[in-house]
Amino acid sequence: MLNLAAFLLVLPLILAETNYTLSHRFVPVSPSSSLKPFTKRGVISIDPPSTTATFYPVAESVGLSDDEVEGDGWYQLGLEVDEEWILSSTRISQIDTKSPGNLTLHLSSKHIPTALHLSPSSSSSSGGHSSSTSRNAARRDPGFQQVVLKYPKKITGPSLAPPPAVDPSSGKPAAPIEEKTFLQKYWMPLVGIGLFVVTQLLPEPPEAAAKK
Repeated sequence: MLNLAAFLLVLPLILAETNYTLSHRFVPVSPSSSLKPFTKRGVISIDPPSTTATFYPVAESVGLSDDEVEGDGWYQLGLEVDEEWILSSTRISQIDTKSPGNLTLHLSSKHIPTALHLSPSSSSSSGGHSSSTSRNAARRDPGFQQVVLKYPKKITGPSLAPPPAVDPSSGKPAAPIEEKTFLQKYWMPLVGIGLFVVTQLLPEPPEAAAKK
């Protein structure tokens, strides 16, 4: 009963993750008409907004023949997304199995992978070609330290004020209208009130007084 309750608690977290199959293969410099097919490398589990993904490798390896290793070919990764392939190729001479780099996965605004890149380690990216021993080591599955997720940067534009009014006669910005004073705004009501007060203060005409 407790195990079932624990499973129900973590079930939303499991469903929130999105899994993608990562495959790989070796491609020679001068590929023949038929390339080696991709083999499964593992599963990448994405759980936004985390900056890293979880990688579950599989116990499969891709072997290279001696001719392919000495030919200094390419190590190619493929990620299947909605029945389409996202590819990344890295020179075998840049792969250092003793000091692996990172696998960078670029995501869209909807957290869908759009590109991937295998970054070589600092020791193997300094330039030049690796030794024959290092190339032979690349027959094994080249690893990476972690899967780094890159999200699109949100660029917010500056808050711009509305453009100034333009004088149609000159084409230049019109001078700002000066704000009216209190008397300029309310002179008509004030005149009316003043006339009413004056009429109330004037003495009654003789005709009106005689009638009283």
